[in-house]
Amino acid sequence: MSLRRVLRLSFLVLILLPASEARAQFGAVGVKGGVNWTSLNGGTPTEGGNGFIGGIFAVGQSGTIVAQFEVLFSKRSFVDPIGGPTRVDENFIQIPALFGLRGGSGTMNAMLYTGPSLSIKTSCNADNGVIEVGCRTAGLVDKGSLWSLIAGFALDFQMGRVLLIFDGRYDNGLTSEFENRDGKWRSWIFMAGIGYLMPT
Repeated sequence: MSLRRVLRLSFLVLILLPASEARAQFGAVGVKGGVNWTSLNGGTPTEGGNGFIGGIFAVGQSGTIVAQFEVLFSKRSFVDPIGGPTRVDENFIQIPALFGLRGGSGTMNAMLYTGPSLSIKTSCNADNGVIEVGCRTAGLVDKGSLWSLIAGFALDFQMGRVLLIFDGRYDNGLTSEFENRDGKWRSWIFMAGIGYLMPT
């Protein structure tokens, strides 16, 4: 099933879900973490690689409109075929600002969201199986910050003031990863989290 079809079905679910008075307004803070699968598209395609992601979030809702802000640590990896297979590992501080719709019974809710994300690179290393060096030493002139656009779908389960969250998203790079190479990242991300519902 394509991403576009998943998003359409998710939007339909949200339209059909009732908007209960109990969750007309709410706010929560918490932590989340999980895994990602990243590759570069454009120029010379790369092989995808596994990484991990985790951090803190704050979310607020009024009616069915929801806003969520996150600060995440993300490690992304991919295999560059140029000059022999080289594994590239990058670490980022990622700051998404996400907006969308949330609906459900109050106990179980669904959220469809999108928004921009700024990723600030903290390190970049390349390993050809013999030696590991910095990306610039390996001939990859990396950028200090990158922009991307996120689209995703989340389910949450409310138990008193505890919120359990399961989140899947697609992170689409808007800027080239390196100064001297074409290629923007494409990343699938799956996370689980726990939050605390603030008194309203």
